[in-house]
Amino acid sequence: MKIGILTSSNDMLALFSFLHRSEHEYIVRYDDAGAFWGDSSQEFVMNRVSLGIDFLLSKGVDVIIVSPIVELLLNS
Repeated sequence: MKIGILTSSNDMLALFSFLHRSEHEYIVRYDDAGAFWGDSSQEFVMNRVSLGIDFLLSKGVDVIIVSPIVELLLNS
């Protein structure tokens, strides 16, 4: 399985401590727009997430994991 990880900072580093134990391939898309998503508007974040998802899908990932801040924005 090829897993895509989408993040704007090092908030996904803890996840790697678990993921490296499995036999999956990972593609990490680090958003380099120069803004931590937690400090940005919902519109900005969702635009950057859409771009990141498009990129990861173009790489053929089966699953995409997003930063927890995206879930918080979607649920607010």
